[in-house]
Amino acid sequence: MALPTLSGEMTVHFIDVGQGDSILLIFPDDRTMLIDAGDNECGGDIASYLRSQGVDHINYLVGTILMPTI
Repeated sequence: MALPTLSGEMTVHFIDVGQGDSILLIFPDDRTMLIDAGDNECGGDIASYLRSQGVDHINYLVGTILMPTI
């Protein structure tokens, strides 16, 4: 199966969510991906930022965790 080819620009936003970053990707076909969104108390700030960028849905949401070292 061939991967789809997109033309145009992808926009990347790095959003400060305290002790980390949230990354918003907006693809040329207007699909969106949000990688991390901070702690629960950052939810309102992230939602406001997304609305300010005209984002009304997220196609892909990726959450990461920090694994403790042994």
